[in-house]
Amino acid sequence: MVKKPALFIFFFLTLGFFYPKLSLAQPFNFSGNESYEVTIIDTEVKDGSLVSLSDRGYFLSKSIYDPTFVGVVNLTPDVLFGTSGVKAENVYPLSVTGKVNALVENTNGSLKIGDNITTSKTSGVGQKATEDGFVIGRSLEEINFTNNDPVPVLVQLDPHIHSKVLIFDSGVGSSGLKKIMAVFYNSLRTGGASAQDEPSKVFRYILAIIVVVITLVFGFLLFGRLAMHGLEAMGRNPLASKMITTGILINSVLTIVVALCGLILAYIIITY
Repeated sequence: MVKKPALFIFFFLTLGFFYPKLSLAQPFNFSGNESYEVTIIDTEVKDGSLVSLSDRGYFLSKSIYDPTFVGVVNLTPDVLFGTSGVKAENVYPLSVTGKVNALVENTNGSLKIGDNITTSKTSGVGQKATEDGFVIGRSLEEINFTNNDPVPVLVQLDPHIHSKVLIFDSGVGSSGLKKIMAVFYNSLRTGGASAQDEPSKVFRYILAIIVVVITLVFGFLLFGRLAMHGLEAMGRNPLASKMITTGILINSVLTIVVALCGLILAYIIITY
Protein backbone atom coordinates (compact mmCIF):
# COMPACT_ATOMS: atom_id res chain seq x y z
CA MET A 1 0.00 0.00 0.00
CA VAL A 2 1.41 3.40 -1.00
CA LYS A 3 1.78 5.77 1.88
CA LYS A 4 0.06 9.20 1.81
CA PRO A 5 3.28 11.31 1.66
CA ALA A 6 4.36 9.43 -1.45
CA LEU A 7 0.97 10.11 -3.04
CA PHE A 8 1.32 13.85 -2.37
CA ILE A 9 4.82 13.93 -3.89
CA PHE A 10 3.61 12.04 -6.96
CA PHE A 11 0.66 14.45 -7.30
CA PHE A 12 2.81 17.63 -7.23
CA LEU A 13 5.41 16.22 -9.63
CA THR A 14 2.64 15.31 -12.08
CA LEU A 15 1.06 18.77 -11.68
CA GLY A 16 4.40 20.46 -12.41
CA PHE A 17 4.90 18.31 -15.51
CA PHE A 18 1.51 19.07 -17.09
CA TYR A 19 1.36 22.70 -15.85
CA PRO A 20 4.89 24.15 -16.09
CA LYS A 21 3.66 27.64 -15.19
CA LEU A 22 3.05 26.35 -11.69
CA SER A 23 6.57 25.00 -11.37
CA LEU A 24 8.77 26.55 -8.68
CA ALA A 25 11.63 26.56 -11.19
CA GLN A 26 10.12 29.58 -12.97
CA PRO A 27 12.38 32.63 -12.44
CA PHE A 28 11.10 35.62 -10.46
CA ASN A 29 12.85 38.97 -10.89
CA PHE A 30 12.67 40.61 -7.46
CA SER A 31 14.05 44.16 -7.42
CA GLY A 32 13.60 44.73 -3.69
CA ASN A 33 11.16 47.62 -3.92
CA GLU A 34 8.45 48.15 -1.34
CA SER A 35 5.37 50.04 -2.48
CA TYR A 36 2.39 51.59 -0.76
CA GLU A 37 -0.87 52.84 -2.22
CA VAL A 38 -1.12 56.63 -1.92
CA THR A 39 -3.45 59.28 -3.28
CA ILE A 40 -1.70 61.81 -5.54
CA ILE A 41 -3.43 65.16 -5.91
CA ASP A 42 -1.90 65.94 -9.32
CA THR A 43 -3.14 64.66 -12.65
CA GLU A 44 -1.15 63.13 -15.52
CA VAL A 45 0.60 60.69 -13.19
CA LYS A 46 2.70 58.16 -15.12
CA ASP A 47 4.63 55.03 -14.32
CA GLY A 48 7.99 56.30 -13.03
CA SER A 49 6.75 59.71 -11.89
CA LEU A 50 8.66 61.25 -8.96
CA VAL A 51 6.48 62.11 -5.96
CA SER A 52 6.95 64.51 -3.03
CA LEU A 53 4.97 65.02 0.17
CA SER A 54 3.75 68.19 1.89
CA ASP A 55 0.91 69.15 4.21
CA ARG A 56 -1.31 69.20 1.10
CA GLY A 57 -0.60 65.52 0.48
CA TYR A 58 1.31 63.61 -2.20
CA PHE A 59 2.11 65.53 -5.38
CA LEU A 60 4.41 65.27 -8.40
CA SER A 61 7.87 66.66 -7.66
CA LYS A 62 8.42 69.91 -9.52
CA SER A 63 11.48 71.63 -8.04
CA ILE A 64 15.18 70.83 -8.31
CA TYR A 65 16.92 69.03 -5.42
CA ASP A 66 13.58 68.71 -3.59
CA PRO A 67 14.11 67.37 -0.01
CA THR A 68 10.41 66.49 0.30
CA PHE A 69 10.76 63.68 -2.28
CA VAL A 70 9.34 60.39 -0.95
CA GLY A 71 9.17 57.87 -3.80
CA VAL A 72 8.47 56.83 -7.39
CA VAL A 73 5.18 55.69 -8.91
CA ASN A 74 5.54 52.00 -9.77
CA LEU A 75 2.56 50.38 -11.51
CA THR A 76 4.19 46.92 -11.32
CA PRO A 77 5.56 46.69 -7.75
CA ASP A 78 7.15 43.58 -6.30
CA VAL A 79 5.40 43.99 -2.96
CA LEU A 80 2.38 46.25 -2.37
CA PHE A 81 1.32 47.22 1.14
CA GLY A 82 -1.83 48.97 2.30
CA THR A 83 -3.91 47.97 -0.72
CA SER A 84 -7.68 47.82 -0.38
CA GLY A 85 -8.10 45.68 -3.47
CA VAL A 86 -10.47 48.26 -4.95
CA LYS A 87 -9.30 50.55 -7.75
CA ALA A 88 -9.80 54.15 -6.62
CA GLU A 89 -9.28 57.40 -8.49
CA ASN A 90 -5.85 59.04 -8.15
CA VAL A 91 -4.51 56.11 -6.09
CA TYR A 92 -1.16 54.73 -7.23
CA PRO A 93 1.52 52.33 -5.92
CA LEU A 94 4.49 54.33 -4.62
CA SER A 95 7.89 52.63 -4.33
CA VAL A 96 10.03 53.96 -1.49
CA THR A 97 12.91 51.47 -1.52
CA GLY A 98 14.75 49.17 -3.90
CA LYS A 99 15.25 49.37 -7.65
CA VAL A 100 12.61 51.12 -9.73
CA ASN A 101 12.23 52.69 -13.17
CA ALA A 102 12.07 56.47 -12.79
CA LEU A 103 11.40 59.06 -15.48
CA VAL A 104 14.53 61.11 -16.19
CA GLU A 105 15.03 63.90 -18.74
CA ASN A 106 18.08 65.14 -20.64
CA THR A 107 18.81 68.25 -18.56
CA ASN A 108 22.43 67.70 -17.58
CA GLY A 109 23.63 65.26 -20.21
CA SER A 110 23.93 61.50 -20.54
CA LEU A 111 23.86 59.13 -17.59
CA LYS A 112 26.53 56.70 -16.45
CA ILE A 113 26.14 53.89 -13.96
CA GLY A 114 26.39 55.38 -10.47
CA ASP A 115 25.37 58.93 -11.43
CA ASN A 116 23.17 60.64 -8.87
CA ILE A 117 19.59 61.44 -9.88
CA THR A 118 17.57 64.31 -8.45
CA THR A 119 14.22 65.99 -9.02
CA SER A 120 13.78 68.66 -11.71
CA LYS A 121 11.53 71.56 -12.61
CA THR A 122 9.54 69.26 -14.87
CA SER A 123 6.58 67.82 -12.98
CA GLY A 124 7.24 64.22 -11.91
CA VAL A 125 10.51 63.94 -13.85
CA GLY A 126 14.09 63.63 -12.61
CA GLN A 127 17.43 64.78 -13.94
CA LYS A 128 21.12 64.05 -13.53
CA ALA A 129 22.52 65.72 -10.40
CA THR A 130 25.62 67.78 -11.15
CA GLU A 131 25.77 69.83 -7.93
CA ASP A 132 25.59 69.09 -4.22
CA GLY A 133 22.03 68.71 -3.01
CA PHE A 134 19.16 66.34 -2.34
CA VAL A 135 19.23 63.27 -4.60
CA ILE A 136 16.74 60.41 -4.96
CA GLY A 137 19.31 57.68 -5.71
CA ARG A 138 21.79 56.38 -8.28
CA SER A 139 21.41 55.33 -11.90
CA LEU A 140 21.95 51.62 -12.53
CA GLU A 141 22.31 51.92 -16.30
CA GLU A 142 23.92 54.09 -18.94
CA ILE A 143 21.58 56.31 -20.94
CA ASN A 144 22.48 58.38 -24.00
CA PHE A 145 19.58 60.75 -24.54
CA THR A 146 18.60 61.42 -28.14
CA ASN A 147 16.06 64.16 -27.34
CA ASN A 148 14.53 66.01 -24.40
CA ASP A 149 11.72 63.51 -23.80
CA PRO A 150 11.79 61.78 -20.39
CA VAL A 151 12.79 58.12 -20.48
CA PRO A 152 12.52 55.39 -17.81
CA VAL A 153 15.84 54.78 -16.07
CA LEU A 154 16.53 51.99 -13.58
CA VAL A 155 17.38 53.73 -10.30
CA GLN A 156 18.47 52.44 -6.91
CA LEU A 157 16.44 54.56 -4.51
CA ASP A 158 18.60 56.16 -1.82
CA PRO A 159 17.17 59.60 -0.96
CA HIS A 160 19.71 61.78 0.88
CA ILE A 161 21.68 65.01 0.70
CA HIS A 162 24.76 64.42 -1.43
CA SER A 163 27.43 66.91 -0.42
CA LYS A 164 31.21 67.17 -0.25
CA VAL A 165 30.79 69.75 2.51
CA LEU A 166 28.43 68.12 4.99
CA ILE A 167 29.94 65.31 7.02
CA PHE A 168 26.63 63.44 7.21
CA ASP A 169 23.76 62.40 4.96
CA SER A 170 20.21 63.48 5.68
CA GLY A 171 17.87 60.76 4.53
CA VAL A 172 14.12 60.80 4.11
CA GLY A 173 12.46 60.53 7.49
CA SER A 174 15.35 62.13 9.38
CA SER A 175 14.51 64.37 12.27
CA GLY A 176 16.21 67.09 14.27
CA LEU A 177 19.44 68.63 13.03
CA LYS A 178 19.63 66.54 9.84
CA LYS A 179 16.18 67.59 8.67
CA ILE A 180 16.87 71.23 9.51
CA MET A 181 20.11 71.08 7.51
CA ALA A 182 18.23 69.53 4.59
CA VAL A 183 15.66 72.34 4.51
CA PHE A 184 18.36 74.99 5.06
CA TYR A 185 20.52 73.61 2.30
CA ASN A 186 17.61 73.49 -0.13
CA SER A 187 16.54 77.04 0.72
CA LEU A 188 20.05 78.24 -0.12
CA ARG A 189 19.77 76.44 -3.45
CA THR A 190 16.51 78.05 -4.47
CA GLY A 191 16.27 81.20 -2.36
CA GLY A 192 17.81 83.73 -4.77
CA ALA A 193 19.24 84.30 -8.22
CA SER A 194 22.85 83.64 -7.26
CA ALA A 195 21.89 80.58 -5.25
CA GLN A 196 19.90 79.31 -8.23
CA ASP A 197 22.84 79.68 -10.59
CA GLU A 198 25.60 78.29 -8.39
CA PRO A 199 24.01 77.01 -5.16
CA SER A 200 26.92 74.84 -4.13
CA LYS A 201 29.37 77.75 -4.19
CA VAL A 202 26.97 80.00 -2.29
CA PHE A 203 26.58 77.42 0.44
CA ARG A 204 30.32 76.87 0.68
CA TYR A 205 31.06 80.58 0.99
CA ILE A 206 28.46 80.98 3.73
CA LEU A 207 29.82 77.95 5.59
CA ALA A 208 33.39 79.27 5.20
CA ILE A 209 32.39 82.65 6.66
CA ILE A 210 30.72 80.95 9.62
CA VAL A 211 33.83 78.86 10.29
CA VAL A 212 36.14 81.90 10.17
CA VAL A 213 33.92 83.94 12.49
CA ILE A 214 33.63 81.08 15.01
CA THR A 215 37.38 80.43 15.11
CA LEU A 216 38.26 84.12 15.43
CA VAL A 217 35.74 84.69 18.21
CA PHE A 218 36.86 81.53 20.01
CA GLY A 219 40.54 82.43 19.68
CA PHE A 220 40.24 86.02 20.88
CA LEU A 221 37.74 85.31 23.65
CA LEU A 222 39.76 82.46 25.10
CA PHE A 223 43.47 83.00 24.45
CA GLY A 224 43.32 86.74 23.74
CA ARG A 225 41.48 87.30 26.96
CA LEU A 226 44.12 85.35 28.89
CA ALA A 227 46.83 87.47 27.29
CA MET A 228 45.09 90.69 28.40
CA HIS A 229 44.80 89.37 31.93
CA GLY A 230 48.51 88.60 31.78
CA LEU A 231 49.32 92.26 31.03
CA GLU A 232 47.24 93.36 33.99
CA ALA A 233 48.99 90.82 36.21
CA MET A 234 52.39 92.09 35.07
CA GLY A 235 51.52 95.57 36.28
CA ARG A 236 50.48 94.26 39.65
CA ASN A 237 53.46 91.90 40.07
CA PRO A 238 56.58 93.13 38.19
CA LEU A 239 58.75 90.49 39.81
CA ALA A 240 56.91 87.73 37.95
CA SER A 241 57.11 89.56 34.64
CA LYS A 242 59.25 86.89 32.99
CA MET A 243 56.76 84.11 33.68
CA ILE A 244 53.79 86.29 32.77
CA THR A 245 55.43 87.38 29.51
CA THR A 246 55.96 83.75 28.55
CA GLY A 247 52.27 83.05 29.22
CA ILE A 248 51.23 86.06 27.13
CA LEU A 249 53.40 84.90 24.22
CA ILE A 250 52.00 81.36 24.40
CA ASN A 251 48.39 82.61 24.44
CA SER A 252 49.09 85.01 21.58
CA VAL A 253 50.61 82.23 19.51
CA LEU A 254 47.62 79.98 20.25
CA THR A 255 45.26 82.77 19.17
CA ILE A 256 47.09 83.12 15.85
CA VAL A 257 47.17 79.32 15.35
CA VAL A 258 43.41 79.02 15.93
CA ALA A 259 42.74 81.89 13.51
CA LEU A 260 45.01 80.31 10.87
CA CYS A 261 43.27 76.94 11.31
CA GLY A 262 39.94 78.65 10.71
CA LEU A 263 41.23 80.34 7.56
CA ILE A 264 42.73 77.07 6.25
CA LEU A 265 39.50 75.18 6.94
CA ALA A 266 37.50 77.90 5.18
CA TYR A 267 39.83 77.70 2.17
CA ILE A 268 39.40 73.93 2.02
CA ILE A 269 35.61 74.28 2.17
CA ILE A 270 35.56 76.75 -0.71
CA THR A 271 38.03 74.96 -2.98
CA TYR A 272 37.26 71.30 -2.20
